[in-house]
Formats: sequence, C-alpha cells, structure tokens
Amino acid sequence: AEELYAEAIQLTPNVVRVYSPNATWSAVRSAVNGASIIVYLGHGNGWPSPYTYDPAYTTKNGFGLNATAGMGDDNNRYYGEPYIETLTPAPNAVVLLFHLCYAAGNSEPGQTPPTLSVARQRVDNYASAFLRAGARAVIADGHSHDPYYLRALFTGGQTLDELWRAAPNANGNVLTYASSRTPGFSYQLDPDTPTEGYYRALSGNLALRTEDVTGAPLLPGEPTPGEPDLAPPALTLSAPEGSPIALTPNGDGVADAMTLNVQLGEPGTVEAVVSAYGTPVAQRALNAPAGHATLTWDGTADGGGLVPDGQYQLEVRARDLAGNAALPATRPLTVYAPLSGITLDAPQFFPQDGDALRATSGATFTLRSYATVGVEVLDATGATVRTLVPPTPSAPGPMVVTWDGRNDLGALVARGTYRFRATATDGVLSDRQVKAVFADAFRIVSSDRTPARGQRITITATASETLAASPRLTIRQPGRTAWSVSMSRIASGVYRATIILKSGSRGTVRFVVSGTDTDGGRQASTLSLPIH
Repeated sequence: AEELYAEAIQLTPNVVRVYSPNATWSAVRSAVNGASIIVYLGHGNGWPSPYTYDPAYTTKNGFGLNATAGMGDDNNRYYGEPYIETLTPAPNAVVLLFHLCYAAGNSEPGQTPPTLSVARQRVDNYASAFLRAGARAVIADGHSHDPYYLRALFTGGQTLDELWRAAPNANGNVLTYASSRTPGFSYQLDPDTPTEGYYRALSGNLALRTEDVTGAPLLPGEPTPGEPDLAPPALTLSAPEGSPIALTPNGDGVADAMTLNVQLGEPGTVEAVVSAYGTPVAQRALNAPAGHATLTWDGTADGGGLVPDGQYQLEVRARDLAGNAALPATRPLTVYAPLSGITLDAPQFFPQDGDALRATSGATFTLRSYATVGVEVLDATGATVRTLVPPTPSAPGPMVVTWDGRNDLGALVARGTYRFRATATDGVLSDRQVKAVFADAFRIVSSDRTPARGQRITITATASETLAASPRLTIRQPGRTAWSVSMSRIASGVYRATIILKSGSRGTVRFVVSGTDTDGGRQASTLSLPIH
C-alpha cells in the first residue's frame, strides 16, 4: 500500500489512505465518495467458493474491513454486494483489486485451482456490484500490485483494454466474454497458460479511455457541476427497433419469458408496460443504478395468470435521478402458446430389429386453442423423414401421435437421434414444440469424449429393450487386439463398466455394447471416439 501511495502522490495530490485497524465501512465509504481510482489490498471473499451460498452475496464480492475502528487487524467483517452497490465513486471510476482471492478467478492458497467455468463466474460476480455502483472498470490481479496501473491511468491516449494487455505481467492468453451479471459490459481473463492460472482479470467497459478516468472533459449532455441537470437520458433496448419480440410461455424452456437489456445514459429508473389495444395488461418497474437494467416478463398479467394469445405492444419508459424523462421506446410483442410441452412414452426405442419389444415411440401434447396443427419427425440435419400429421385444422384438446421408426417411403430409418416437431398456427402467429427421440439398441456415454491411451474411463449404456442378461463391452483400439469386459447393472436398463485403455496407436477407439433381448434378438451399438 505504501508503495502504491508513493506512486499516486506523485501523480495527484488528491490521495486518501484508509488503513487497518481503522478501515471501517464508514471510513471506506467516505473515502470512495467521488474517487476516480479505488485501490483495495485485502482479503477477497467471492463466489463460487467452499463457503455457504447466499443469493444476496451479503458478504461476498466486496471488501473485507475492520468491524470496529482501533480494535486490531483481526477485527474483520466482510461487506459484500448490497454494501458495494451503494458506493458513490466518480463517473468512469476504475477499481484496482490487488492480492485478493476469487476476484481474478483464483482460489485461496492451498485450495483446488478453478476450472475456466468457475474462474469466469468469480470474475463476473466480483466486479458486478462495483459496476452497479457506477464504476466503469474493475482490474483484479491476484499476484501483482505493480504501480504500472496507476502510472498508465494518468497517461492518456489508450483504452483500458490496451492498458491491461500491456501490463508487465501480461501473459497473452486473453479470453473475452460478455457479462451475465452486468449485461452490456464485458470481462476478460488472462491466465498463466491457456488453460490454468487465473490471476489476471479486467471487467467493465473495456473501451473506456484513460483520459476519461483521470481528467476527461464533460461528456455531451452532462450538466456542468453546480448547475441543474435538465437533459433527458438516452434510452436504448437490446431488441432492434421494429423487430417483434416473440414469447411462447408454454413451459418448454424455449422463449417462455422475454429478457430485454435496457441501457440508460445515466443512473435512473425504468418502467415497462405491456398493452393490448391501448389497455395495459402488465407493468414492471426496476432501478437502473448504473444506467442499465435487465427486464424480464413471463407472459403473466398483473391480475395473475397468462395473458391470452395475441399481439401486444411493449413500451419502455425511463427517468434519470433528476426526474428527466427519456423518449419512450416501443416494440411489437407477440404471445402465442397453443401447444403444451410434448411428452414421449418412449424417449428411446429400437424399431430397427423388427421385434415388438420397443417398436414405437408415442408423442403426446395438448392443444390449448383452435389451430392448424402438423407433426413431423426430423433427422439430425433438420430434414423431415416422416410426416405423421399433415397440417390439419384441430380443436383444443389432447393429441397423440405414434412413430414406428420408418420414413415416408416405409423404410426403417438409420440409427441415431431424431426429433418430433409439432407446429401450430392460427394463420398469423405460430408456435413449435420439439422433443428428441433416440432410435438405437443402446445409448452409450463415455466419461471422457477425448480419451487417452492408458486412461481410466467409464462407459455407461442404456438399453432400449429389456435384456435377458447384462451386456458386454468390447473395446477396439488402433493397433490392439479387441478385448471385452462384462457390464454391471446399476439401474433398470442401465449398465456400466470402468476400464483402462491400453497402449497402442492414435486414431479412433470403438466401444461396442452387445447383448440379447428377452425375445432372443441380438442387440449391439457402437460409440466411436478419437483417442490420443
């Protein structure tokens, strides 16, 4: 901290130090007020972590401070997201987090290093509250506190992305992602190697320039200090203007709800109104503390229950903290969900062997309103292999269709994965439901899709038909004689075997599961994987 202070005081006289044992929340909050650069060296408590999950992140993704002033360095308390988002830094502030656990994706010393997925979540989570508070970038470095960052911030003419990539400890393994926690922003990781060592991260507005942080002129539309703010904020939506938003709230997990990113030119409030022929049916209001918010709507009316199928208008209104209203943004919105989710009586079947054990797969769904309905079976490329129901005007009620594994010419289809697709339309709006069905003797899954010679792996096979006995697993490796093992039953129709692959050549390894069904028919399926 003293090394960084010595650097900072040469760049500007406006430097505030808050040190333990007097680094209480009130002292830190006061020091951060109006600050353009915030430097934190202390403990990090982030998520995901080994500790108890708290959906409000009350103690995570923030500062570890002194609970009471003057009571020693071990007098600790963590102040997480609900506290951090109330801070009031200067516009375009940058937060520097040095030597923290979790903030750059890293684990605590001695703990298991994170996967890329875990590191990404930690970085995105840790920066989120600082960005909501109004900061525009968070730089986290788990190993370094190089004064380079302070010097570079006072050197105009580069973006924060350029500054971060040019740091003395940059690794050149940059991975960039759109933020999930703070839509509209991005974050980057620069691990020690392309796959591990997550100790450097940058989050926020990567295009922000250093001169905007430490001394830029006022942006267009910003009020002069001391004068009232009379300018309306700019309002933009992630959905393009004139592009209809489609909503099918039928519970199938596809387009069940609308998610819309709202960008406001400055902090404020957002209100959304869904109307039918000028009459509001649903309203939502939310805060946009950092000038952006995520608006969601699941088709539920304010009085409860889903709104009727039809065409609606979405109007988004916004105001800044001074009360200035933005120009409203409107988008067409359609709600159409005549089909309930498809259920299958046999998600896996084996028509190709010609017996009667599992020869068909039936699909059931409910039509909620009058519509023209068609049902097809598609192959992996999306081509129609069988038309089960041509487009037919249909009344509301349950519908059941059965497929015998044959195409429109009456021939059995090849083994593999297919999809039932039901389509309903009222002539203007349309809805589709899709459900996958597997047609083969066994569904085979490997614990590793890219196994290596000498590696231990587990093969799991799920039988489509009832077997007379447990199947066998045969392994065919390049350069080796085929060998086999018995599989153990772990559940009804599910079998498993763990093996160690032998030495041999690179190429393709084939796992063949074979058995006999209760009608005496021979069953066999193959899974082919690259081996290195």
